Amino acid sequence: MKIGPYSVVAIQTKQKVFKKRSDNKAILDRLSDLIGFAMRYWDMQIPCKLVAAPEFLFSGSGSAFGYTREDYLKLAITIPGEETEYLGKECKKYGIYFAAAAQEKDPEWPDRFFNTGFIISSEGKVILKYHKMNTMTNIVEYSMSPHDMMSKYKEKYGWDLKSLFPVVETEIGKLGIFTCY
Repeated sequence: MKIGPYSVVAIQTKQKVFKKRSDNKAILDRLSDLIGFAMRYWDMQIPCKLVAAPEFLFSGSGSAFGYTREDYLKLAITIPGEETEYLGKECKKYGIYFAAAAQEKDPEWPDRFFNTGFIISSEGKVILKYHKMNTMTNIVEYSMSPHDMMSKYKEKYGWDLKSLFPVVETEIGKLGIFTCY
């Protein structure tokens, strides 16, 4: 079932350079405030059904400020996990989808992490994950890319168009996520 016209809101939190995961609480609280503001404002016009936030959502683009690969490993989240559960509650509250990207740990490779785009449904569940294909490894970010570990990645996630560039069908249309570069 498709719905009528809707708005999409892009939000940008002030990027801070954090060094510990517990600092994510401040980011989540700010996102909650921004989402609430957007819902109140757009409720008067065409309803908002999708909110998008930036890449490096919980870590900032820290390599420019002296982040190391080890710093990113400490900050990397699990998806789904604590942060996406928090955002999922906001999605359920307002009946919206939420899209962003963050550094993600994969338990299978504890010494590496992905730059992962994700979408949370209006039911509060992670419905899509995209692992950034072209990372600027050792220049700006230290995440791994599927092509950095092609054989192992293919075994776990697959190596077809649907697994590398996933799309999900929703009541607001087909959604996907692609991160810069």
